[in-house]
Amino acid sequence: MKMNILQLVVVFLFASCGTNKQKLNVPQDFNTDKIVVHKNEMQKIISKDKLASIFDISINKIEEHIEDNINGDGQFTVLYSWPTGKMKKIADGKFEIEEYHSISIGSVQQMSSDDFERKIGSNEGIQEQVNQMSKQENFNKEVGVAEAKYLAAYAKARKVEFLENGTAKAIWETPMNALHIYANDLAFTISTNLGEDEDYAKQKSIEITNAILNQ
Repeated sequence: MKMNILQLVVVFLFASCGTNKQKLNVPQDFNTDKIVVHKNEMQKIISKDKLASIFDISINKIEEHIEDNINGDGQFTVLYSWPTGKMKKIADGKFEIEEYHSISIGSVQQMSSDDFERKIGSNEGIQEQVNQMSKQENFNKEVGVAEAKYLAAYAKARKVEFLENGTAKAIWETPMNALHIYANDLAFTISTNLGEDEDYAKQKSIEITNAILNQ
């Protein structure tokens, strides 16, 4: 069964990736300690006040959710969400719900530059997820197959764009609209749900990154 799950994914894993390079405002002397010390309390990485300024919204509208129950080192995340003031249609337009935007910050990991490019810059990281999933002691076959199919489909659609600034690096990933940042052997990820405008999501992710690394 484990081999079947791996086979569902492996054929999609090494699709070509974009390499258009842009610069981030990341200081060369960035000290990773200020992030590492808060890796399990990511809400201290950036304040609500700063986010309110970046997105030009009232701080009172921003809701904060701390995810601290994910197993694995560096998997703690903070999620910020807020209403956009618009309604969103769902179920083929049959219903309307209040639209929310959100960003999350997490996945703090220490790694080498080569590992960052290998795991994030290609689909090899997805292969590792499948390998780890298939080795779990309480492996659920139905859940495992469904997850593997999802990862296979995502790997096929996944594209990355490399953004660089000296020794610091970042990778923009779609269709997730996530910015993976690497500086001084430290990596973390900003994931966004900011509507359909990918460029807007990217620019806001870069702005948040600069706020984090230059404070």
